[in-house]
Amino acid sequence: MQLGTRRRWFLGGSLGLAAAVIAVLITFGVPQAQGGCGGGIEPEGELSNEDNEVWNAANNPAIFSSALEYNLDKLPAKGQAKQIPWTGSYWPTAYDNINYRWDGSSSDSPAMKYQKAFGGTNVEDMVSKYHGIDSMTSSKTCTATSQCSRSDGEICAKRTGKTSGRCIPTWFGICHGWTPAAILFAEPKHPVVKNGVTFKINDLKALASLAHDKTSTKFISLRCDTTNRANAMNFDKYGRPSDEACRDTNAGSFHLLVANFLGKGKAFAEDRTLDAEVWNQPLRGYRVLEKREVSAQEANKLIGVKADPGPVTKKTGTVTAGQWGHQDPIAVAAGQAFKVAMTGNGDADLYLQFDAQPTATAYFCRPFKKGSSESCSGVVPAGKTKLFVSVIGNAAAPTSTFTLQISSGGQISTTYQFNTSATKFVYQKVDVDYISEESPQDDGYMTPHIDEYTQTDHYEYILELDGQGRVQGGEWVGQSKEVHPDFLWLPIKASAPSVAGGTIKYADVKALMDASIK
Repeated sequence: MQLGTRRRWFLGGSLGLAAAVIAVLITFGVPQAQGGCGGGIEPEGELSNEDNEVWNAANNPAIFSSALEYNLDKLPAKGQAKQIPWTGSYWPTAYDNINYRWDGSSSDSPAMKYQKAFGGTNVEDMVSKYHGIDSMTSSKTCTATSQCSRSDGEICAKRTGKTSGRCIPTWFGICHGWTPAAILFAEPKHPVVKNGVTFKINDLKALASLAHDKTSTKFISLRCDTTNRANAMNFDKYGRPSDEACRDTNAGSFHLLVANFLGKGKAFAEDRTLDAEVWNQPLRGYRVLEKREVSAQEANKLIGVKADPGPVTKKTGTVTAGQWGHQDPIAVAAGQAFKVAMTGNGDADLYLQFDAQPTATAYFCRPFKKGSSESCSGVVPAGKTKLFVSVIGNAAAPTSTFTLQISSGGQISTTYQFNTSATKFVYQKVDVDYISEESPQDDGYMTPHIDEYTQTDHYEYILELDGQGRVQGGEWVGQSKEVHPDFLWLPIKASAPSVAGGTIKYADVKALMDASIK
């Protein structure tokens, strides 16, 4: 199974790991397949689903910590990681991972520098076999990019000196390694010389990223595997993704973790897109831009609950071509929902108007459909008190029959429709900052320039509180229902003593990183 990521300077990325697999991995700590943007994450610890929390086992924020502050008024309204994660490349698989000669064609790759400094053999071959071009054994062989799938972002990736290779999407790489490395290690500051070999800062970042190809983590939320939001994702009547794995992360758990971790100076990671594409990014900081208590009715409206149009009045009739069938006006009030649905035979046309009978040129709603099946619905405008419904026979049918079902007077429910145990609702608008990737050709200490690699996402959500003001859940609102993180994870440590088939050792990489900082 090949996994991938997106980055700014290339194309973009995806992770083909099913949500059900993630759930099993979290429960039993089974290692994921190596390779790709999201592989190698090993969730640590047991899932928690305490009785006093409403989240399910996958979404409970207590997975991150048993010492979270849940009272919303006690949580900071902004915060930033004390050690800001550093930017780095995700070392594309199509460029043969850290075998890439980023410093020029005559330079040594980070993998070759490691081999020369530490006395290894065949390090580049093993990097390619486990993490690079040679790891893509199920991909199509090729000699030119024209033989690959352009729609999938593939190129014909060839190892140095080879005339043939494999069709590999440019987004495949190890952002799942760069992200924890950027959080767990301080950014290297100086080149390091080891046994006569000079490791530049970018070489050190490459080795640190690969050394975290497998990482023990604390991990919440299911994994959405829908590949295309526009065409494949289904939505419920509130406009939320129907698949539970695509509807999480829960907005309440998201806010609690942002406020408890970034608010207290500690970074963690996210997959920032809810569909099958995976953009693993380290989070830097956040700010609450708006916070206000709302009624249950307003919370329902923001989330997408529609007004119930109310009781139905039935009308029937017959019209000839050009003949109007005007109905008695119906009393309405501004803000109420209304709906008029017409069925029948022939070709009758439906017209609606407020406070006056409609005409052929003056109307509020006119569906313009063939046949006698038409409908109009909406909310009564301000200042309007009467709804006029009329039907006219179309010349296409000498005689048309119609049946009207007219309803009005309903309002959005004043009973919260989602978490029935919540007693208070708070709307929040929040900005969240994350670190984006850099080109693998870029070298140097980037912390002084980290603002240039900081991107911001904007979120809106309803927080559900209990009687003590403690967050116990939440719902995304507005565009955030479709644009919010898929899963969140807290890297704990690199979980493998070596990578690339045992040829690159974590202890060696850590020693180089420590030397660079000193």
